Amino acid sequence: MKHDAKPIVKPNEVSTFFGRRLVRLLQISKGACVLDVGTGRGASLIPAAISIGPQGSAFGIDISEDNIDFTTRKIEELKLANVKVMSMNGLSMSFDSDSFDYILGGFVITDLYDEDSGLSDIRRVLKPGGQAGFYSWAYAEDAELMARILREHEGMSVSGADSIIFDQETEESMTQMLNDAEFKDIKVLTEHISLEFGNEEEWWQEMWDIGWRHHMKEIENKGPNQFKRFKEHSFDVLQSYRDGDTYRFAESVVFGIGTK
Repeated sequence: MKHDAKPIVKPNEVSTFFGRRLVRLLQISKGACVLDVGTGRGASLIPAAISIGPQGSAFGIDISEDNIDFTTRKIEELKLANVKVMSMNGLSMSFDSDSFDYILGGFVITDLYDEDSGLSDIRRVLKPGGQAGFYSWAYAEDAELMARILREHEGMSVSGADSIIFDQETEESMTQMLNDAEFKDIKVLTEHISLEFGNEEEWWQEMWDIGWRHHMKEIENKGPNQFKRFKEHSFDVLQSYRDGDTYRFAESVVFGIGTK
């Protein structure tokens, strides 16, 4: 199954690809003060820090100590003196109000959004006239494939799985969240890539990593032969996504930007 005329991205490059894209869409200015919420491994934070230059300042927050340690080491390797990473929850931040010119968030807006209060703490720490930018999955064909295999071949329910397939946004839902947060000048767009896996095992490992681990363990617990048959069947179905020596899937991300 071919998906032409789209950027081809490897699984370990996805966050970096979209993090850089968000920074470009925001057109972050030199000397700005930037916050990256749920910074992960710095996919948005590092390009933002480079964009603002040494006269600006960038902060990344995350609740994972592993992510904080990794990103701190990366910043030190790149010799970026204007960046700080710290442990903090994006729902209740210790920053002063009106602190940041830009706030970024990759694959995190659903965790920050509340139907009653919108994105209250994001809005609180953003300066008047400042911009917030987010991106979330809109479609993930690789995860959809595994969901289909689990339903049709194993008869398993996939509802409630901790997978990107159940955390998808549309342009309408992204717009609604930004509207509820009382942002103005809202801009929303969807962009598409081809996600490329080098071989079957690479795709298989990705399925474990993005949220199907529980389902696979359940099959594994039924016995090694059943798990082997499940894996073999999965690889057979996967062949329809073969493109030369690789496997490609259509993926989409929705971006949303708003001004306080």
